Amino acid sequence: MLIVTSRDPGAPPVEYIRHSGSIFKDMLIHDFDIFRWILDDEADMLHATGSCLTDPAIADAGDVDSTAVTIRTKRERLCRSTWRVAWRMATIRASNCSAARACCRRAMCVRPK
Repeated sequence: MLIVTSRDPGAPPVEYIRHSGSIFKDMLIHDFDIFRWILDDEADMLHATGSCLTDPAIADAGDVDSTAVTIRTKRERLCRSTWRVAWRMATIRASNCSAARACCRRAMCVRPK
């Protein structure tokens, strides 16, 4: 099971949130790219949910700040992705493929065939 955990130290301005297309289109799309690259597979089923837990202004703008996504791939692999905005700790997120590759090398991960 691949687990992708993303945390942001703060939300973007509410005006941006109103026009961003939602946290799923604006932010989680990158997590989906990571899962597709690492697992070398495509999604077959996806369940996503979200809540607004940190800032009511985000809910007023029609979005959420906390998400949970479960993906089953065509080869029946599982991926879980969580996202949290306005996390008070530092951002924990591989933001590009080279960082993800470095993480895989350190953990001695091998992409499944």
